[in-house]
Amino acid sequence: MGQLGFPKTLKEFREQFAKEEDCYRYLVESRWPEGINCPRCAGKSFWRRKRRYKYICQSCGLEISPTAGTLLQDTHIAIQEWFWAAYLVATLTPGLSARQLQRQLNCTYRTAWYMLHRLRHAMVNDNRTKLYGIVEADETIIGGPSEEFYGRGVTEDEKRSLVFGAVEVIPWQDKAGRQREKAGRLRLTITENATAESIKAFLSATADPQTIIRTDGWRGYSKEALFSFYSLLI
Repeated sequence: MGQLGFPKTLKEFREQFAKEEDCYRYLVESRWPEGINCPRCAGKSFWRRKRRYKYICQSCGLEISPTAGTLLQDTHIAIQEWFWAAYLVATLTPGLSARQLQRQLNCTYRTAWYMLHRLRHAMVNDNRTKLYGIVEADETIIGGPSEEFYGRGVTEDEKRSLVFGAVEVIPWQDKAGRQREKAGRLRLTITENATAESIKAFLSATADPQTIIRTDGWRGYSKEALFSFYSLLI
């Protein structure tokens, strides 16, 4: 059983996943490119329930679902909607908002937000390495306008969030021989405050100890707070 290729264009996507059956077959061939093996008895012979698209081991009767252990497990949203959402998230730049996904799928905002949240979570590599080299770190406040709070106090507003960000700085040389820089891997996290303790916890979780941290003059990034962990460029 060969693994299916990923569609390169919207036309190819619509043709490849025109039916629910196509989506399930893609899951099966992606998860078990050499064929399904029963985790209980190692059997290789199965019969399939067509309505629920589940496989029953002919040796021990174990029921196996291609969505088990994935973000599609126990979902009540049609699998084609998940495939369409995944394609949009993976191909649109600079990114896709829940509102945009809501319009594309013609669903409720709550459904779009739920799907986008699960897709983003599934895209995180648990075995990813920490940022290394020169890393630029900073924090920012995102969200809607605040009428009651000002300055850094706006994070008290339920519509605003304080976010830490760290990005690898990759040096390169253009055709004229000039030294340039570009952004590499990025790490983001929501935080309650920008104290030295919070910043240190964020950096220790995202950046290698040999990293050089480039940042602004905010006291949370002071050499006194982080000197024992990182070299600083302020």
